[in-house]
Amino acid sequence: MNIAIDYDDTFTAAPKFWRRLIQLARLSHHTVYCVSSRRGTMENVREIADGIGLSGVPVVCCNHNAKHEVVANKGIRIDIWIDDDPWSIVGVDKP
Repeated sequence: MNIAIDYDDTFTAAPKFWRRLIQLARLSHHTVYCVSSRRGTMENVREIADGIGLSGVPVVCCNHNAKHEVVANKGIRIDIWIDDDPWSIVGVDKP
């Protein structure tokens, strides 16, 4: 199973909890991606990776585009999305 977790205001809201969840998911042979709306600069990718603090968690920055489209274009199929702003997954403004 592929799981996507947002970074800002999701992972950062409870990093200890999310690290444990990521470790447990990986022990169960699931893949966890960090999918952020941030721009894909090296600085952003590095900041997110360092903030997660676990090696091997792929970071996908979406440049404020619809997250599901960006990961799909990279050939990634996400089964579970964890995000404080679900509208960013589909790329529409909050109603």
